[in-house]
Amino acid sequence: MPFYDSEAIERARQVDLLTYLQTCEPQELVHVSGNVYCTRTHDSLRISNGKWCWFSRGTGGYSALDYLIKVNGYSFLEAIVTANDEVYQNISSSLSDTTALVTTLIIVITAVSMVLIILILSMSIRSRKRETGILLAVGIAKPAVILQYVLETLLIAVVAFPLAYLSSKQVAGALGTLFGKAAENVIVTPEHFILVAIVGGVLLVAAVLVSSISTMRLKPKQILSQME
Repeated sequence: MPFYDSEAIERARQVDLLTYLQTCEPQELVHVSGNVYCTRTHDSLRISNGKWCWFSRGTGGYSALDYLIKVNGYSFLEAIVTANDEVYQNISSSLSDTTALVTTLIIVITAVSMVLIILILSMSIRSRKRETGILLAVGIAKPAVILQYVLETLLIAVVAFPLAYLSSKQVAGALGTLFGKAAENVIVTPEHFILVAIVGGVLLVAAVLVSSISTMRLKPKQILSQME
């Protein structure tokens, strides 16, 4: 026989009938007027102000648990399972909303970070116009110059990413508590680090390429003339 602790039973008792029907059986719920509802199967069963009453049978109650037992004929254990499923649905819905929020934040933060990195790299490359012009003037190909910029940026990333990984373990725990999780349950694994490093490396290369466009589209003579 299944066993349910007092906590599970109490959770089931806390689920009111209106919330249960809205979540699990919306097709059964009929709005009468104001905050009064009835069910499609039993129009004499009225729900209002956190209570319900089945007038034709002279019975009623407060919770979905009472309804499932007295109206639907469920056993006590069956009613607990069904009512707790409503609790699970609410938690699942909240988690889905949280996941969507976190995904949106990641996209926004990534986009803003890319813009900032491109601006910083653009200023850095513009400040090295003379160096770039000289390199191109002596016959070094533009792809080779861009490759130099990419390697310089990636060398910084090689140092920055491990430092970020070490600090992220503490930061992830602090952020996890904001979403209702224990800090020790929020873990940044080496697999996460590898994924971030690969994606970050690709984004950095893309940022260097974008930042180099304004300079590399000019000829060496044009670049050096701008420095005079």
